[in-house]
Amino acid sequence: MERFDAQHPAGTALRLYSGQRGRLAVAAIAFACKHSPVWVMPLLTANVIDAVVQEKPLSVLWINAAVMAVLVLQNVPFTLVYVGRLSIAVRTVETELRVALCERLQQLSIGYHRKVSAGVLQAKVIRDVENVVETSRQVFDSALAALTTLVGAVVLTAVRVPAFLPVFLVVVPVSAVLIYVTRRHMGDRNRAFRHEVEHMSARVSEMTHLIPITRAHGVEHDELARMDITLHHVRREGVRLDVLNGRFGAVAWVLFQLLSAACLVSAAWAALTGLVDMTAGDVVLLSSYFVALTSSVTALMSIAPLVAKGLESIKSIGEVLTEHDVEDNEGKRVVSAVKGRITLDDVSLTYADAAEPAIVHVSLDVRAGETVAFVGQSGSGKSSLLNLVIGFISPTQGRVLLDGVDLTDVDRRSYRPFLAVVPQ
Repeated sequence: MERFDAQHPAGTALRLYSGQRGRLAVAAIAFACKHSPVWVMPLLTANVIDAVVQEKPLSVLWINAAVMAVLVLQNVPFTLVYVGRLSIAVRTVETELRVALCERLQQLSIGYHRKVSAGVLQAKVIRDVENVVETSRQVFDSALAALTTLVGAVVLTAVRVPAFLPVFLVVVPVSAVLIYVTRRHMGDRNRAFRHEVEHMSARVSEMTHLIPITRAHGVEHDELARMDITLHHVRREGVRLDVLNGRFGAVAWVLFQLLSAACLVSAAWAALTGLVDMTAGDVVLLSSYFVALTSSVTALMSIAPLVAKGLESIKSIGEVLTEHDVEDNEGKRVVSAVKGRITLDDVSLTYADAAEPAIVHVSLDVRAGETVAFVGQSGSGKSSLLNLVIGFISPTQGRVLLDGVDLTDVDRRSYRPFLAVVPQ
């Protein structure tokens, strides 16, 4: 996936949805319409209160009531449009990511798969993609709700009581500073937690595969002890992450509740002293908008840990999609027929992570139709020889020839359909 850059996960997230811009635009418009009662209702409520206090004609009450009814009823159709468009966009990206991961896993070399646990790769395909999708959905929901409320509250306040507009302009920068300061720590914690979960996935995968051997040797307790250590590491990092998120949320809530109360008292004081020309409805309007504003900014702040988690998952997925250890077959000779002669010409093999060679100076010529058996103890190189013949790995010295042609010059994808492999 060319648009994937694990070093810049935020930009990568935007590029992932580049093909869904039309659907997301329709979803955003539908959301703004369905969410409009949140920031329009305080204005209508203020109008009703002023109609009562100032003894205005009943027609004012009925007009405002009719607008309220329309605002509430429109929520149903616009919600359906919003959910439908957003769901298609998000699910499309989810499918594309999993398809890209599965394709990349098939392209990566066997050496890569020897180094990386199947449990870790499974976690990337399932858990990390799910994190990206859920982060996208929740951020879209929360961010749109907060932003539409902020814009609506600011605009209507500027029209109705412009003297209090500076209060709104102070709240947003304060929240932005808090988000910036805490996001770095959350990223570190999310990264540590992800590594522990991946290690746990690898250990679980290993444990389940080795259950017959573990039981046969009566070492269940040893295996459980090792698993217990891994699970406690996950618990430790999870608790640290939860405590950090909780501390951040608590500080944000206290700060904005105090600010909301201060704004309410200030509005009432300004109205009582005549400092600002306001009606009783204006005080209620400002009180409602202060609460809506603080809730919106708090919601924006609360998605910071969610965003950090999603970006960390994008980095995790990028570890596979940007891995360059792939089997090189492009532009090589395509095999259309195989006679079956295999020649090992002074072949030696040393794995990158091994201190000793697995195969040393092996020469062998197997004619078409001939049967050859390799017999030896575990670790003697039988599987390595088979992997050389299949083309999973290449020798560090010498050549493997198929019908006289070096396998390194062959598109091994076209050669393998002529093979039959029965794993032990």
